[in-house]
Amino acid sequence: MLYDAETTTLIQPANASEASQLSDLDKAVMLPKREREIVELCLDDQNNYTVSTEYGTPEHPIEYPPHTAGVWLNPDYKRVVNHNGQLTYYNSLNEVLRTDFTPGDQLGEVSEILSLFQEIKTLPPLTNQNFSAALDSLAAHGLTMTAHSGNIVSHRTDHADGSYSIVAIDKNARMQVGQLDYDANGALSTLYMLQVEGVAPDVVFKRLKRVFFFDAVESGVRMRHQTTTDFKTFSLTIN
Repeated sequence: MLYDAETTTLIQPANASEASQLSDLDKAVMLPKREREIVELCLDDQNNYTVSTEYGTPEHPIEYPPHTAGVWLNPDYKRVVNHNGQLTYYNSLNEVLRTDFTPGDQLGEVSEILSLFQEIKTLPPLTNQNFSAALDSLAAHGLTMTAHSGNIVSHRTDHADGSYSIVAIDKNARMQVGQLDYDANGALSTLYMLQVEGVAPDVVFKRLKRVFFFDAVESGVRMRHQTTTDFKTFSLTIN
């Protein structure tokens, strides 16, 4: 999989009326961030992966006033290659700066795209008729389907602790394109929504939106962390 994408990060109070309660430290993390990544990802049948991530300049970078506190720092490397958790960092001259190892799956946004890629990779080709029949079969066996506008349907899964998840399925693309997770009190905790073109597995990613919530360090105000990734180019090859 190859893609060139720009990601914009926004951190704001979940409830805008609580903005006045934020301390200066809490406000320091609210600066918007925009970065550009050119990513090449290879995954084999044994789930070995290599991810090369090169950092570029966004088409419309965010400009901060001089001496702004809390400005996002640029990485000290131009490219990083992650081969099954073994990290190698390179400068702009393609010289190795250092190596490192990350335990577990710590790929960040690329990890989520990799997960989506793995889901698509394992999907058998389906006709529209077969896919609709599969959804009908799930509904007949107790998995309630809710139709929304256009081509989106969703189903809800309740968990033992009282939390629940809602999964969104694009009938035209024949794949899952979103998930919303709620805690036991019914409050949204995380979500992702994906816009695609084409039909799985021959899809093109257009936009990926991710949201999670956290409590501000000093004020305790519930904050919304949102990233929106716009794919300038995208290609996916499955062998």
